[in-house]
Amino acid sequence: MAADVHAGLRVYLHEPPDRDAVLERMRGTALTDDQRRMPAGLFDEYLAVHAAELRAQLPDQRPFLFPFQRILFADSLSARDRGLPGWHSGA
Repeated sequence: MAADVHAGLRVYLHEPPDRDAVLERMRGTALTDDQRRMPAGLFDEYLAVHAAELRAQLPDQRPFLFPFQRILFADSLSARDRGLPGWHSGA
């Protein structure tokens, strides 16, 4: 039996107080796997290098506007029958 799968791209705008807060957000999301795989001392060095690279590339604006994307998936049962916002059955 084939199921209908629905996908949607959502773009969220996060407004951290400054560009350094972007790194803290990434540390709690995108960098968690890196942290788990590295020894503590090595991750701290990695984070320092990453922070320096971010500061060199990101403008120093306050608040800092940080858009990020999420691709969301749902099967037809969860999307249609639960009425999740932004999803439709395609019918």
